Amino acid sequence: MTFQEYYSTIAGSFGSTAQGADGNLKAQDILHAQLTSHRAAVSGVSLDEELANLLQYQRSFDAASRLIVVADELFQTILSLKR
Repeated sequence: MTFQEYYSTIAGSFGSTAQGADGNLKAQDILHAQLTSHRAAVSGVSLDEELANLLQYQRSFDAASRLIVVADELFQTILSLKR
């Protein structure tokens, strides 16, 4: 085997290995993109939905607070009538 034949064999082998590695890298990039997309779909939070829930909870808290204030005023009135 001459040096030129040996070099051609090594260069061809290197080219095949590099091409295989490039194909594997592309496949891994595609898989990574798919998994990232799936994770975002599964764990994604809708800001509009969260804001709507927050407003609903705030209104519920306000209503409960008013109820407590009215109950306190009622008890104060009852206590003042007894005195």
